[in-house]
Amino acid sequence: MIRAALDLQPGEVLVINAAPWDCEFVRTVTETAYEAGAAYVRCDYVDPEEDRQRCLHSREEYLDYYPEWVTDYMCSYAEQGVAILDLLPPVFGAADSVLTEKLASVRKLRARSGDRYNKARSAKGVTWVKSSLPSVGWAETVYPGLKGEEAVQKLWEALIPILRLDREDPVQAWQEHKRGLQEKKTALDAMNLRKLRFEGPGTELTVELAENSGWTGGCDMNKRTGREYIPNIPTEELFAAPHKHRINGTVAATMPLNYNGSLIEGMRLVIKDGRVVEYGADSGLEALKGILETDEGSRYFGETALVAVTSPIYQTGTIYYNTILDENAVCHMALGRALTSGVPGASSMTEEELENAGLNQCSIHVDFMIGSEELKVTAEDGNGTSVVLMERGTWKI
Repeated sequence: MIRAALDLQPGEVLVINAAPWDCEFVRTVTETAYEAGAAYVRCDYVDPEEDRQRCLHSREEYLDYYPEWVTDYMCSYAEQGVAILDLLPPVFGAADSVLTEKLASVRKLRARSGDRYNKARSAKGVTWVKSSLPSVGWAETVYPGLKGEEAVQKLWEALIPILRLDREDPVQAWQEHKRGLQEKKTALDAMNLRKLRFEGPGTELTVELAENSGWTGGCDMNKRTGREYIPNIPTEELFAAPHKHRINGTVAATMPLNYNGSLIEGMRLVIKDGRVVEYGADSGLEALKGILETDEGSRYFGETALVAVTSPIYQTGTIYYNTILDENAVCHMALGRALTSGVPGASSMTEEELENAGLNQCSIHVDFMIGSEELKVTAEDGNGTSVVLMERGTWKI
């Protein structure tokens, strides 16, 4: 993570976000960071259950309060050019309808407050790498027949090859994988694709890309330093920004979505001119409603991503109930904030310019999976020529 993903350089500052019970692992990462020349390493320990505790025990009148100094602190990351390593595990645990509504309200407020940080991070250039460390709650959800440390050990065993830690030189393995994704990105960019069509069970969706949107894959670039980094560990995706108002059709999720501890299964959306106009789910409907009602942009889309079913994550045959893994198993879409790394000049655009370019503005970004071995993806270039990109979930180019 320090060498391959963050590419941490001497004199840089690193902030690690992690759960309290992962302190031993964090100490090892901290040691490695200092050996790489870090000027300062700070760990912000975050209890994944803190929102739930607040909703259960806080006075009702305080639930609409979010301290401005927390946002100021986070924005200082961008001002100081801090590198961030996010190792927080997913949150699990069903809640009754009242608690679900409170959680949605609290998280909506935090997301809106964090919007200022997201803009500062994008404009100033922050190296931000996300991954997850196995926890008991996560492991027992993935392997319901196992308990405690036995489940955690099983999850680690699954993650080691996914994270390429079983290779003789994991850093070199990640560099080679990054180059492979970049070669595919270059091929997609050369095709000048303007429209995608997704066809699969419950999905008949046409997605036009935003003006000048290219593809991103394997790595991102810190706009301040000009250095590449790998934002997600693991990563298997190639993604682009869709045009906010040019998505039409129906789409069905092919995997459950764990959204802040609420499981949404059988998610279905109807989209007209980029906006979700109808929605449904077999379970977790209130959580889905909470996502869609976050703000003005949360019914629109910010990402379309291609991932072949040859992904090592998909090949395990396991659903991990953790978006950072599941989104790198199959193709996916994202509701909310547009990912603009593939749009030249987007980081310096005003909100009006972003809107005119078809780039959705929102305080959240929520990925959900739409790929499978039954998915076909056809593309159309600027001249109207069609090409099959994927057949049965596998690359055809």
